Amino acid sequence: MIPSKGDNFNFNQKDYRFELIQELLVELASGNLSYRSLTSEKGDELDAIITGINMLGEELQSSTVDKEFLNTIFESIMDMVVVLDPELRVDTINQNFKDVLGYTLEEIRTSHFKKLFDLTNVEFSSLINSLNIHRKIKNYETNFLTKGGNLIPVSVSISKLIGKKDEEKGILIVAKEIGHLKRNETELKKRNEELNTFIYKLSHDLRGPLSSILGLTDIAGKELSSSNKINPKEAKYYNNLIRESAIKLDGIIRNLNEVIQLRQRKPAISSINLKNEVSKLIANKFSTKTNFSVFINIQNDLNINTDPSFLEVIIDHLVDNSYKFRNKKQLFPFCEITASKMKSFTLIKVKDNGRGISQEHLEKIFTMFHRATADVLGSGLGLFIVKSIVDKIEGEIQLFSKIGEGTEFLIFIPN
Repeated sequence: MIPSKGDNFNFNQKDYRFELIQELLVELASGNLSYRSLTSEKGDELDAIITGINMLGEELQSSTVDKEFLNTIFESIMDMVVVLDPELRVDTINQNFKDVLGYTLEEIRTSHFKKLFDLTNVEFSSLINSLNIHRKIKNYETNFLTKGGNLIPVSVSISKLIGKKDEEKGILIVAKEIGHLKRNETELKKRNEELNTFIYKLSHDLRGPLSSILGLTDIAGKELSSSNKINPKEAKYYNNLIRESAIKLDGIIRNLNEVIQLRQRKPAISSINLKNEVSKLIANKFSTKTNFSVFINIQNDLNINTDPSFLEVIIDHLVDNSYKFRNKKQLFPFCEITASKMKSFTLIKVKDNGRGISQEHLEKIFTMFHRATADVLGSGLGLFIVKSIVDKIEGEIQLFSKIGEGTEFLIFIPN
């Protein structure tokens, strides 16, 4: 009941307001947060107290509504959620946690959170140390233990809950089931191993006959050119066709072997001088190319942390691509390599003034066996290999190209 200012009472106004204050506090304490009292017309200290308690009731009511809303969200989260107290004991769990692990809150509340994980003491200590240093851990793969003792593969993110005064309020754990991903990963690994074996056997079986074909074309070319029964020009033409096909097949086999090695090898990161590495590569592989120049504009003291052999493959393929697809109408075909070091990455640019790549091919340019043109010998694997290596070192590659003007590749290598 909310008294109105017009009601008549049998006690003086001051005593009446003391009782109102007492009644208001009792109602709020009992959970009736919508209860309010009216003030008198005096506007003195007692009225100020009543106004303050009314405002407190409004804040409590609003806070309760917010808590109910947040609780609804908490229970609706599809991942498993656990809240721990500062002593690492279970305080709250959501519905999905109950469904997957089989616990009720009463069964697991106050249990130490180590009970949830399939971890050795060393692994557990390492996890806690990392959490104390970084305050959060993302995508930590481990196993949860169900009530029945079964293991559930999960990816866990753990965050410390910090109060306004930087005090630790507890820990939030969000876990996602990854059992199906693990099964898919195992199956994919098996298929990859089968594919690697097939490619290796195929390249090994073809390499011998291919060498024989290349050797025979040299012999046949000499024999046919000196024969009076066959037109030397015609003989040379067909001999060149055979040789070009063999060279193309040899390039495919070499690149397939490169793909296998790439898939099997992890990056071996070391500090290298970028200009030195690039200069050695260009001198060894491109110094004898005619009608084509390579410019290296990199600071002498620019060092980066990456895999040297991976970097060599990237630059080799990109510069070779510039050479193969140079614009022969240009008086001065060239490729320029530049680099600049940023805060979190090093940007390497490989730019040429070649033919350029049409828009229709740009979207597929990094796809295995995709070729932008048929009039240049190639396997269609070079840029696929480049993209695969960049992904493997957790970098990024972009390109800009315009027909008749050239192409520019941008490689972002993390520092």
